[in-house]
Amino acid sequence: GFDVPLPRPLRFSFGIKATPEQLWLIAIPALAMLVIFAMLKYTRLGKAMRATADNFSLAEVRGIDTGKIIMFTWLIGGALSGLAGLLAGLDLVIEPLIGWNLTIPVMAASILGGIGSPIGAVIGAIVVGIAEEMTAHFFNPAYKVGVGFIIIAILLLIRPQGLFGQPEIKK
Repeated sequence: GFDVPLPRPLRFSFGIKATPEQLWLIAIPALAMLVIFAMLKYTRLGKAMRATADNFSLAEVRGIDTGKIIMFTWLIGGALSGLAGLLAGLDLVIEPLIGWNLTIPVMAASILGGIGSPIGAVIGAIVVGIAEEMTAHFFNPAYKVGVGFIIIAILLLIRPQGLFGQPEIKK
């Protein structure tokens, strides 16, 4: 067999340790987010995607091929999901039901940030992730999945639209 050296963690402030692979697991999604945000803001495709999401009928009237836009949106979403699965496989044990363990934290992050707010979802994900890991220090780590439920329950009572979401306007 081959000897595989164990990665030595790098030490940062506040006792934080991370391996170089874990730093890549932060850098690659951050770069992907920057590329997606830039694409949505500065390209014709991004503007067409935003227009289609805001008002489908008006986008069609303005000459946007909404069918193509929807196809590109699914294509980009699939590529990002594939990237997420690839990166998750580098740090997690892949098992058939892995998605169920990630569903609640992802939903909690999107609700916390505010539905329809990409920046809010990113901030929500950071808050939920830190809350889960902090909980694991004080309670049995098996309970950290419940943190997402608690965040959703408290947030829906206090601010149903999320931190960065807009309140629904009744017409």
